[in-house]
Amino acid sequence: MRLICKWSGVVGVVILNLGFILSQSFNMKYKDGSSIELQGDAPVTVSIVPDHWRSSALIYAGQYKIANDQRVGCVYNRTDRSKVTLLRDTAALPATDITTVDEYKLKDDKNKEGKSTYQCKAENSYGTSLSNIISYNIFKLEKLEEKATVTDAYLESTVAMKCPIEDKDNMLYFTWQSRGEISVLTNDDKTSVDDEGTLYIRDIGDTYFDTNYYCLVMSNLRSGSTAGTPDLKLRMKQNINQIAKPDVLPTPVNPIFFDGQPNAISIEVSEGDYKLRMTCPFTTPIERADQIEWKKDGNVMKFTETAAGLSAEMDGVEFSLIGKLTLTTNKPITMNVQGNYECTLKSVDAPKRVYTIVVKAPPLFKKVYDHVVGIGETLEFSCELEEVQYGSPSSVKLLVNGEPPNLSSRYAFSESATKVTITLTGAVESVDTKIFQCESTNTEGTTVVDFFILVRNYPPQVIGENIRERGAIAGSTVQLKCPIFGAPAVTFEWFQGDLRLGSKAIITNGESFTILTSEENRHVSLLQVSNIVKASHAGFYTCRGSNGEKNRPASVYIDLQIVDKIQIMKFDNMTVMYGKTLQIQCQVSYDKLTKKEDFSIQLKKVIDGGGEKVIDKSLFKVNYNSADNTATLTYSVTSARTDHSGEYLCVFDSEDLNNGSASATVSVLKIPPTPTGLQATKSSGSFYRIAWNSITDREFGNVEYIVFVSVQPSDNVGEQEGDTITTPPVLFLALKGGNTYRFKVKASNPVGESSFTAWSSPIAMGDAVPTNPNNLVVAGTKKDNMVIGWDPLPRESYGVQENILNTKVVADCGKPGVFFDIEWENKENDTHRGEKKCIDVTETSHTVTGLPTYTEFKVTLSTVNYKGRSKKATADGFSGEDIPSGTPNITKIEDHETNLNTVVVHYDEIKDEDINGKIDNLEYRCYYKNMNDSLIAEKFDTISEEEGGKALIRDLGGDIVYEFRMTAHNSKGEGPSSNITTFKTKGGPPGVVSNFRIHTLSGALAVTWRVPKFANGDITHYEVTYKCLRSECDQTGLPTERSGNYTVVDGVFEIVLRGLTPSTYYAVTIQAVNIYDGKIGYGEITNGTKQTGDFSGLLQSPSKPILISSFNGGLILGWENSTKSGGRVPEGHAIQFRKSDTDARRRRAAEDEWSTSEPVPMWHEEQQSMIEGLEAGADYDTRVTAYSKDENGRENTAAGEIATFKTGGTSEKRVSEEGGQTWFIALIIILVLLILIILIICLVRRNRGGKYPLMDRENKYRPNDAESYPLKDDAGAFQELEGRESQANGGPRPAFHGHGDSDDSLAEYGDEDPGKFNEDGSFIGQYGADRGNKPFNTFV
Repeated sequence: MRLICKWSGVVGVVILNLGFILSQSFNMKYKDGSSIELQGDAPVTVSIVPDHWRSSALIYAGQYKIANDQRVGCVYNRTDRSKVTLLRDTAALPATDITTVDEYKLKDDKNKEGKSTYQCKAENSYGTSLSNIISYNIFKLEKLEEKATVTDAYLESTVAMKCPIEDKDNMLYFTWQSRGEISVLTNDDKTSVDDEGTLYIRDIGDTYFDTNYYCLVMSNLRSGSTAGTPDLKLRMKQNINQIAKPDVLPTPVNPIFFDGQPNAISIEVSEGDYKLRMTCPFTTPIERADQIEWKKDGNVMKFTETAAGLSAEMDGVEFSLIGKLTLTTNKPITMNVQGNYECTLKSVDAPKRVYTIVVKAPPLFKKVYDHVVGIGETLEFSCELEEVQYGSPSSVKLLVNGEPPNLSSRYAFSESATKVTITLTGAVESVDTKIFQCESTNTEGTTVVDFFILVRNYPPQVIGENIRERGAIAGSTVQLKCPIFGAPAVTFEWFQGDLRLGSKAIITNGESFTILTSEENRHVSLLQVSNIVKASHAGFYTCRGSNGEKNRPASVYIDLQIVDKIQIMKFDNMTVMYGKTLQIQCQVSYDKLTKKEDFSIQLKKVIDGGGEKVIDKSLFKVNYNSADNTATLTYSVTSARTDHSGEYLCVFDSEDLNNGSASATVSVLKIPPTPTGLQATKSSGSFYRIAWNSITDREFGNVEYIVFVSVQPSDNVGEQEGDTITTPPVLFLALKGGNTYRFKVKASNPVGESSFTAWSSPIAMGDAVPTNPNNLVVAGTKKDNMVIGWDPLPRESYGVQENILNTKVVADCGKPGVFFDIEWENKENDTHRGEKKCIDVTETSHTVTGLPTYTEFKVTLSTVNYKGRSKKATADGFSGEDIPSGTPNITKIEDHETNLNTVVVHYDEIKDEDINGKIDNLEYRCYYKNMNDSLIAEKFDTISEEEGGKALIRDLGGDIVYEFRMTAHNSKGEGPSSNITTFKTKGGPPGVVSNFRIHTLSGALAVTWRVPKFANGDITHYEVTYKCLRSECDQTGLPTERSGNYTVVDGVFEIVLRGLTPSTYYAVTIQAVNIYDGKIGYGEITNGTKQTGDFSGLLQSPSKPILISSFNGGLILGWENSTKSGGRVPEGHAIQFRKSDTDARRRRAAEDEWSTSEPVPMWHEEQQSMIEGLEAGADYDTRVTAYSKDENGRENTAAGEIATFKTGGTSEKRVSEEGGQTWFIALIIILVLLILIILIICLVRRNRGGKYPLMDRENKYRPNDAESYPLKDDAGAFQELEGRESQANGGPRPAFHGHGDSDDSLAEYGDEDPGKFNEDGSFIGQYGADRGNKPFNTFV
């Protein structure tokens, strides 16, 4: 196995991390880029860095030029049984010179110099692997100490100054500097430096004399090592006025090359070197670099301006111009640099200089690949040099494990100067496993490539994915790729659906196919769909490969589909400001089956004069968006320059699909400067010419100009600004009377605007007749009116200066000012004519009423001031519209001749006079209602007036009664409805079923659908068929079904097809069957394709339950279908539930007490389940279970995580507890109330009047005939008690006496404290007993 390790720099050794290659397996790579991992030990591989083969290190004369602090090392795959050795000059390096850090390095030894060769060798059980042989020249570069010299030269002569360095083999680059006024000397029209470091100066001026020059030598452009010479001085031989010139190197009249070199020069350069310069030093003064034309192999080189100067690209090589005369390479030299280069002057008859460049390089082999060969196969392989070589290699030698071959007689091999071929005449054996090398040497070095031959049997296995989707564009040619590895090599068979295409070269079966073997990989079979791809080619193709190893072959399944073309959706022209960020974007759209690997996108720039330059991929990025199948290329430049302007091409390329491109123009512009030379001059009449100097520089692009016009109705010239006008650099304006005008202008382009110029001188215009307002319009808003409108009249259009506007009287109006006059007339006849005069100038409309409906009028408007009347403005318009008054009656309804579910409604169109509006706005509406289903609302279709009394009503159900009616409609609304007509549509076969879906199950498919949109009769059942698309279904012994059909009664919309082959594509069809008009109708067939799942892995675990809602005694729970890859796909889900228990022991005991809801198939739209009959307000443990059936029909389940949810409502226990608490509280309240009532009663009874001693006292003073003095009278009222004194005196005593009237008062009673109460709260008992028999008055 050969690993090519590229050297990416010359300072230090690049450490390549190849990663661990396991000893149990290794990757086999092929020319087409594919690879496959094989079981077994890995062969050892080794390479050396910097790599001598196609490296970018600096090479000169076959030797590497590296500084003494650089490294060389080996890189190898890390196998435990590998031994790696670094050889220097064919001998192994001593351990003291080697440092091991996952690779070998040359020890840092700054004192070591000289030339050496290096090679890496690695060994393991398979043999020995060798790297290339590379050479190094390690040297020191020191500044040369020589005495300064002086060169004499004449004025206006040519002089050559040599760089005094002897060891030029180690020097790669020369440059000159001066210590005087000229800082750096480069190749231009005055100076030139050749490959030997000689400086030529032509037409020497006085500034070149008395100046010290310094020759600078670069040994390594990357490391910057330099050596310099002492100063060299140029001295003028005679004084500056001397005319005499030397005889050598005179300046001729005709252009020649002044460096004295021949016109044909041959240069040999080493691959990887930087040292390549080609100079065209003409005597004719060169003003611009494009005066010189360069060609490579006869093709003109197109140069473009970059940040580094002028550059061109030819054959993948970048070139630059140094100064105006020298061509050089920008990157290390490759074989593509080789060729013939020619330079000459474009405009004059001048000689040509031709450079023949020969690139020296070590031998280059065509890439070789490792081989895996089965036991018993034959073997032939070869290694061959590339055709483009330098020198003549001695030969191509064959080595085995790094040594000359010592092979058995079964091997035959031949060697030549360019190729070696090895043939094994007999059948290979396991002992033929070896590592081979091919070696070739020329003057530039030695190249070694090795390759591994592994003899071992492997069963067929697919390289990459075994199920693939492939898109093809109709009309193209496509190849289907089938990569199946096997040792011995596999035999391929191809199938298109069920049809076996065979294994021979060409098969014809109504179509043209070609079966090929890939030239890049013998393990890849190609089926080419020849001629033109069409729809019949779409479908499933199976490629089967077998080689006798094991019984079961390997198969690749390819779904070929017709796809859309790749196309560029967005690549717009753009303009960006100079110095700002430039971002060019190109958006490409592609089909969903197209992968980003199927096509590439690149950006090119069109070069002036022809040709294209490819933008390096490192400068842009491509983002792929799989959501909308677009790829966007973005090219960004931080600071845009004028050389970025131009035409760009966005190009996409696809090997199998279409190719295309689009162009866009990019303009990088600077903001224009302020215009100059603004002038306003009179042209003729009221017209003035406003002009300024135009801006024509290309860096500003197309410049427009914005003119600001200041208009004031007086002689006062203030700073008021008026309208802006965008215009070319000359503007003609008609100035209006009564105003003073001034102007200013600014320049504008797409990136910005300049500042304004100063105001122009004022221009005063005298009074004049006014101008009319703009946009005179006429339109009706009601059925009997007409509104005449116009734009407000600007003040500058009055034609009168401000100071006399209100003083000059308008004769027709009898007052000063400005006015409008309006006239109107019926265009059809002389009726409804009228006018309105002297309308104030501030008005913008006038309404005329009392007009006929939708009648056309001609309207004129004129403006009047004291100077006169303007020309009349004219406009036509209609009075207002009304809804149609006519009725489009239905005359006939019939079924369409060819289209089922379509009827034709014939109707009478209304008369023109009944439209009451614009004919263009007239529409007819046909209303229809399904009388078989009252839940379906009435619908209507809009029919344009152009359909001529006939309406096609589509998408009606067959065998259904409809009611139809018609109306006319215009912009004002809908007219009266026609008569209602009933019609029954004809029946027919049903249409396609709706919502047809196929769902993958393990060894099964679930098919779901809904009723057809058009039943066209009574649906009786559905017929479902399936068919295997895989050839393995034909094999005996498989317990699977290849095809079948089912009948599903109406009302059932799903079926599970079981017993199918796992991981296999099936075609499924379904059609509805109905009965109409006594016939059986078979509907349109709907078909689809789906792959069955396999039974491998465990059933996919479901998600946790998701609470959707809860209700009294129930829950509604949902879940998410699994999106994980791997494992068996479930057929459906159900909810398991049990009452939650916080006690862990009881919960474990109830593990088997789960109840299960009704299962929900996974193909149902609503993945949720409702559980009813639970205890209200209780917690329940829930989990989702997935179920499926295995290959034996047994049901498997998998339970998900548990989630706990509470049902809605209130639990009985809680109601019971809450009820008990309520009764207890009520009882307590009742008891408290009873106690309070008893207390109150007791208090009342205790405080009754009987408790006081009043009765006793009254009885004491009551007469003996107390009965004649009752306390109450006959009416029940209390009587007053009177003493004997009252009776004797013959009159009553008062019931109460105050202190001033009697001695009988409260103070007379025994208690001295009249405020003292007894324990009952009464003061009556406090009266003293010592009052004797004094009269007692009762106070009640």
